[in-house]
Amino acid sequence: MGLLDTIDKIENKDNDQNNTSHNPNDIGTRNVNINNDDFYYSKDMENISVRSIRPKTFLYTTTIKKFLGEKAEAIAKILISKQRITLKALYSYLNSTDVPMDLSSIKKTLVSMIQLNLIKYYQDEIPRNFNPKLNNNKKFKQKIHYSLNDEGINVLLYSGEIITASTSYHSYMGKPAMLLIEQIMTNCLQFGFLSIDQIIMTVKNSEHTEFPEFGDEEFIKQCIDILIKDGWLSKTTPLDQCPPRDLWALVYNREYYNIGQVDKTLSELKRKHQSVLKSKEKFNVLTSFSQGNVLKISLDRLWKYKRVMHIAKLSESIHGIHIAKILSFCGDIVGNKQPSLRDPLKQCGLFDDANEKTAFIEESQYKDENTKGCSFDALDIQRFIKQRKIPINLNNVLINTLVEKNNQNPNKRVKRENPSLNDIQEENEDDLDIDLDLDSNGKRSIKDEDDDDEFDINTRASIPEINACLQLLSDDMQSIQFLKKTATGRYYFPFTELNSIIKQNVYDGLIESSLGVSSLRLLRCVRANRLVTEKTLCSLVLLKDKDVRHIVTKLIKINAVEIQELPKASDRSAARTVFLYRIDETHQYQYMEDNLCWNIANLINKVELLKEKNKVLLAKAEREDVVGKEEELLLASELSQLKMINEREISSYVRLNRLLCLWEVFQF
Repeated sequence: MGLLDTIDKIENKDNDQNNTSHNPNDIGTRNVNINNDDFYYSKDMENISVRSIRPKTFLYTTTIKKFLGEKAEAIAKILISKQRITLKALYSYLNSTDVPMDLSSIKKTLVSMIQLNLIKYYQDEIPRNFNPKLNNNKKFKQKIHYSLNDEGINVLLYSGEIITASTSYHSYMGKPAMLLIEQIMTNCLQFGFLSIDQIIMTVKNSEHTEFPEFGDEEFIKQCIDILIKDGWLSKTTPLDQCPPRDLWALVYNREYYNIGQVDKTLSELKRKHQSVLKSKEKFNVLTSFSQGNVLKISLDRLWKYKRVMHIAKLSESIHGIHIAKILSFCGDIVGNKQPSLRDPLKQCGLFDDANEKTAFIEESQYKDENTKGCSFDALDIQRFIKQRKIPINLNNVLINTLVEKNNQNPNKRVKRENPSLNDIQEENEDDLDIDLDLDSNGKRSIKDEDDDDEFDINTRASIPEINACLQLLSDDMQSIQFLKKTATGRYYFPFTELNSIIKQNVYDGLIESSLGVSSLRLLRCVRANRLVTEKTLCSLVLLKDKDVRHIVTKLIKINAVEIQELPKASDRSAARTVFLYRIDETHQYQYMEDNLCWNIANLINKVELLKEKNKVLLAKAEREDVVGKEEELLLASELSQLKMINEREISSYVRLNRLLCLWEVFQF
């Protein structure tokens, strides 16, 4: 079944689709222009200077090499440089590299990478007007074009985070269910695309014999259904293997042809405009269609989980831990229903036009408010707390208790200042009964003894208290409005606005930690004034001219500040030209993202080089006759070397997790 047949099948199931009166299958071939000027393939990829040209190339190839080896890395390099390529061309390019392979090895490696969702492919469709008799009875050659899929690489990069997040998210189900979900997610990460029956078979044959639930197929299927419902596993269709650009070109060419057949008097401009509008609708239907028996890991669900976590962390730094927990509960209630972070249309090159980009932002803001299941109220939060049995105490969180310092003179007028919310929480910290077994996102951890019945949860999270927290979070007088209120009195997350706020706060934190407080103050001054001269900047930031020039020079080097020339004469004389400072958030974030991306790849590369350098010692320590008897069979120098390797590996992975937490913000 080709892509056109799959599209027709999906469209026939959609009752709301507007069909034209002519035959929709009568179309021509696709036509896609690919830009190959972004990067070139070179044998000097190991060179540091070449790695810095395209940090994502360095990260992707390093990650693939770590999980799949050098053959997959060589294929990935060519796919990145050429963007899309056929098997024959791939074979010819590989023969000129340091890792030559025959066709059989290339096919096996491609199958493995496709199974792990690292590669997408597109097969040319046979034109409807193709007549073999007019072509000497020759068959139409349907070439298969392969391209790299960054979603699968990110899944490998976040594999441990995906297992941990999905397991902790379902901690309320109990320890057997948590272990079962952990095993299911591990198998899906290890084997890639799996059917429901295959998942049940692999989990049922697991070594966890101490829990009878692992042998119960119904219980395993229930856990799989819960993972599908919560979005951690998603059902796949043949369209998921098609690159978004190719799918968009296929849909657009089809609509363009159909509109021309219906009304041949339309101008070219109107025809293109209508084709884009109809193609967007059908493209969104096709990409959101999810039916089938084959499952895969959903990276989009992890992005949603991490976005709510970053929002809750930002709220904690402003309003305190209790308000942040309420906000985290709101994110759990919304769950997978929140709008997707990465729209496939972004990868189709439509947002190069400013009008298209503005329309997309307005549409995203509309989705934030009107998406079904994304609104909530205090009753929903209280019901969620009761169902999950989360111990939380909201007493005295939003109450200011004023203590009379001079009780002897009650008539004396005393000036009272309301302390800030953070001060109130610090003063009442000893009086609040907080469950220390809650993690930073407000999830309840597993305990051996359940003591939640010892207190009445209604007295600790009442409707008025929850409403007060929601009103504080939705107050438009606050510096950041984490929630917004609908006309019906319910609340929702303004994700589109919060995404930019999170990026800006993380970026400012990185500037402050790396360049100092003065650099951050100057950057915020330029951001507030948009265009500012050096003289005005010196007076605003209250720094000397020499210091301002030094700081601005450092900010210009990292693309944080840009220079704009403003000539005052028609001849653009340099003597009468004013130079202004401004910022461009797109350039700022892209430079910082590339910087973090390079550091992530460099950390992974260093760990792999360390293992490669000590592979003889590591192979000796992993032998069956040595495991458990290292102190007896290994020398003192070998033991110290092993200790050093383990310590460096652990510290590198700790730094890697921190860098990933920063880098993922710029993916939202």
